[in-house]
Amino acid sequence: MRQTRLLVERSAKKPFKEYAEKWRASQPHRPSTAEAVAQHLRCYAYPVWEKRAPPSTRSTPSPGQQSATA
Repeated sequence: MRQTRLLVERSAKKPFKEYAEKWRASQPHRPSTAEAVAQHLRCYAYPVWEKRAPPSTRSTPSPGQQSATA
């Protein structure tokens, strides 16, 4: 059976803050956890990453698959 790794889609034009807010809204956190996540993003991540696009996702072989260069 061929194994594949799920990759997260992202748009290179979407700023980190927009991407993070969409992710945060989709998480099933308890209210206190949701507030802590929001606070950490506001205090630590957004000041540095707010206008940058998230890093690109690279495809990696799943365990048991051999790479083409091996």
